[in-house]
Parts: sequence; structure tokens; C-alpha cells
Amino acid sequence: MSATDYVLRAEALGKKYCKEFRRGVTYLGFDLLRSAIGLGAKASLREKEFWALSNLSFEIRAGECLGVIGANGAGKSTLLKILAGIVEPTQGRVEIRGRSAALIELGAGFHPDLTGRENIYLGGGVLGLKRHEIASRFDEIVAFADLGTFIDSPVRFYSTGMYMRLGFAVAAHCNPNLLLIDEVLAVGDSAFFVKCLNRLSVLKGQGTAIVAVSHDEIAMRRVCNKCLLLKNGNVECLATPHEAYQRYQAIAQTTPISSLNESGDGLIRVARVEAPESAVTGDPLEVLVHYEVPKGSIEGAHFELNAFNAQEELVAIFGTLSLGKRLPTLQGRGLLRIGFPSVHLTPGAYRLAGGFVAADGLGIHNWSASLSRLVVSSPLPLQGKCWQPAEFKIEGSPC
Repeated sequence: MSATDYVLRAEALGKKYCKEFRRGVTYLGFDLLRSAIGLGAKASLREKEFWALSNLSFEIRAGECLGVIGANGAGKSTLLKILAGIVEPTQGRVEIRGRSAALIELGAGFHPDLTGRENIYLGGGVLGLKRHEIASRFDEIVAFADLGTFIDSPVRFYSTGMYMRLGFAVAAHCNPNLLLIDEVLAVGDSAFFVKCLNRLSVLKGQGTAIVAVSHDEIAMRRVCNKCLLLKNGNVECLATPHEAYQRYQAIAQTTPISSLNESGDGLIRVARVEAPESAVTGDPLEVLVHYEVPKGSIEGAHFELNAFNAQEELVAIFGTLSLGKRLPTLQGRGLLRIGFPSVHLTPGAYRLAGGFVAADGLGIHNWSASLSRLVVSSPLPLQGKCWQPAEFKIEGSPC
């Protein structure tokens, strides 16, 4: 494959916005006038303007998947909207070779009063398919969406997950040269999630180039060939998923934590974490978290703890949220004891990440990408990612 065999090329992309609507409309008028007379948009920032993306260049070849990662507000969705042609860049250019399909918003291109069956034709037409092309793939799309009798119901009665199933099924079966995906994989259930990942693998094998934005690290590591890490609209790195996520985690550790709600609950500060540096598979383990709520009190919070192996794979999740429990009211200084009756991790080095999560399970009060490191050993030749104790009996007699 030569250097010119790319499906998507972005050159020096830049997009600026204005924080005030009226001022932004005025600036847009000035920029359009400058472009009309051949001067181009004003490169420098005016009052209240900011760069959502700045000087971004990359290219993707057939069969490659580029993951776009970064914190909220980094510019990920802005980039996808530019690539989809929804938003015009302030600077730079995008070149796409062949048909592109974008799954940026659930149900985009669907009409709420039409049935799922009718919207397959409508959505396929929006993506550039001719009617006979949609008809030839219709049965595959219906089977993939797996909506049962709801395929003949108006989509206004669909749940978010059902919208996602139909939207992904249509986009993934139009055989695009370029597929753009923004966070939609987080909507479906686990079985459909696996089906989507498998379909993406098939598309890659058929030569489709994919750009995916997601906060799901496991999915991104599985399907992406490389990851573009954005920070405040700028390219932090373009590297392998492993290297990009290492850099992302390093940024997260050095980013000051501020209150993520406006209810006045205050910030939970983790003063220190006491955890053993080594453990043995099957033995008990205790982690101590010293915290402080400097202002007010926090009701119903959760504490979540994640374990990543040396390959940076998420191998275990522990926490009150997954147990259906909540922490008591937190105020002042306190100590949280996390006890594990036995370690189920197999031998290896692990990174523990975690923190305090809001009562709704979504907001974050405090989070660290690296609470501590843990090296697990075992006298037994254990393999795999976890060890699960079990009892074995033959006709009522234990082994």
C-alpha cells in the first residue's frame, strides 16, 4: 500500500467558537466575508473566542481504526462533526475517499412516525444507498438489529437502546469506506455490545476505515490500531492504544481535581491510601483510604476500585455501586476500609485506580488513575486473568 492509499486525511484542522452567541454570529459574518474576498478566516482569537481544535493532522488507511480519546471538552465530538461534514472547520481541510457513514447521534436520519422497517430505507438513503442496495441488505439489517415485532412499530416508541440497535445496524451494513462512531456503543446491553465489536472487526477486514470516539477503554483497545489523544483541542499524542492510554493516565494523575457538581456538597479529598505492595492469590487483602470532606457533607456516595494488569487491561471492578450499596454520609475526616476475603487475581503486576462516585453512579467526586500498585504471586501455576475458588464433588463426596 502506497503512502497515498488513504481513506481519510485531515490537514491542519482548526475550529474556533465564541462563548457568546451574538458576538459569535458577528465574528462568523466577518470570517465569511473574509473568505468570500479570498482572505480566509481570521487566525488570531478575538474576545470570548477559543480554539475547540487546533492544528490537527492525521490520515487513516483502509482497514484501520483510529480511536479518539481525551477528557470531556477535549474536542473529540467537534472533530467527528467536522469529519462528518456537520461542522465546517475554521482552518485546514478534510479529504475523504469513497462513501462515509456517521453514527454520531442516536436515530439521526430517522423519522419518529415511521416504523423501524420504513426507517431502514430512510436511514439507508441518508447514508447514500440506493433503494435496491438497501433491499439487498434489508434482511441482514433486521437480523442484526434483533428488534423482533418492534421492527413494525413507530420508532418514537423505541427505547434508547432500540434506537441504537437500529441506527448501528443500518450504518454498519451500508458498507462505507469510512465509518464515524461517537459514544453510541455505550448504550446497548452487553450482548449487543459484543455483536457491535464483532461487526466492526468484520468491517475492518473488508477494508472500512473507522474513527471511533468512546470512553470505553476496553472497546477502544480491542478495535483500534492507533489512538489520537486530545487535550484542550490539541494533539497530545498519536500512538498505539497502549501508549496513548498510558499518556492519558499520566495526564489524569497530574490534573487537579475540582468539584464536579454545583450542589455545594463540596470536594472529597483523598489524603493517602494504605495498600500492600504485594499479595498472594487466595489470601485476604485490605486497602485503607484516608479522606476528607472539607465543606459540608455528601450523601449516598459510592467508592469504586478498578484493577488493570500489565497490558493495561481492565481485569476486575470492585465497589459499593456493583454491590448495590452506598456509603454512609461523609463529612469531615474519615477512614474507608476496603476488605477482600481473598485475592482472586492471578500472578502479575496490577495498577489500582478508583475514587468516590456520586450517588447517581455517574458524577465523580474524586478519582485517581493510580491509587497504588500491587504485585500478586502464587505458589500454584495459575493462568488467566483471575482465580475463582470452587468446590468439586463427585456423587456427594468432596475431592
